[in-house]
Amino acid sequence: MSGGEPLHNILVLTDGTEVGAHVTTRLLELQSGDPDLHVHLLIPVPKSISSIHGHEIDAHERAELQLRDALALFERIGIEATGQLGGHDPMAAAADVIPLVAPSLILVSTLPMGLSRWLSMDLPHRLARRFAIPVDHLLGKPVNDNDWEAVRRPREGPIQILLVEDSADEARLMRIALAETEERIDLIVVRDGAEAVEHIRVNGQDDIDLVLLDLRMPKVDGHQFLEIMGREFDVNALNVTVVTSSVAEEDRKRAHALGAGAYVVKDPDIHEFRAAIHSVVTEIANS
Repeated sequence: MSGGEPLHNILVLTDGTEVGAHVTTRLLELQSGDPDLHVHLLIPVPKSISSIHGHEIDAHERAELQLRDALALFERIGIEATGQLGGHDPMAAAADVIPLVAPSLILVSTLPMGLSRWLSMDLPHRLARRFAIPVDHLLGKPVNDNDWEAVRRPREGPIQILLVEDSADEARLMRIALAETEERIDLIVVRDGAEAVEHIRVNGQDDIDLVLLDLRMPKVDGHQFLEIMGREFDVNALNVTVVTSSVAEEDRKRAHALGAGAYVVKDPDIHEFRAAIHSVVTEIANS
């Protein structure tokens, strides 16, 4: 981003990773191109944190300490910064802050893939897509995992979800995960991409709030479904979230390029999987 238009306001979003050299190096680089740079640090507070000694850590107290230390670090190295704590869900926390901060760039600091709940819910891409703001993803130092809890906001009427899944077992697990959200949901299940295409062609897309799409399916797979939607409908308005066991980067990039709003990897830990799905549903409920 350096060398172009001034950035002015930067939003830094961290999931509990240490605000260290990976963040400050990038900010100093940006500041070299914009001396008036201002940083706002947002730390969503996790529901709970378990220490390696088996006792519970006060999540709010730890987040406050992290925020204080980070702001002191920014002051020492000459970066103008403010900061605040946010709610459990990072999308909801960002949505509350972005209209006030008006950032021209978002820096998202997470743990590596496989350890980060934010990456499992495809947070960097979702932020860029929803708010139309460039997002830089930075890998931070691993810390204790956070247990995210969605922030509830009221919505009129149930969320209309189309689940495209050929495995009866996977569809059953998704039903369970969706049933445990706090939102009212109307769920339609189709067995492959061909059935999904036909359903939308017959019924239209206006009544669909969210499509949960498997990639590996007979007849018409997930990527082919996205291609057809892109030709015949407004694929962005369908809010397609790919839900897959594929961790291949080429699958993720292709899905994003074809219009998928999020790419969620099926975590073998059912609690992690549910948290990712709940975050996607909460985003739709709040949009």
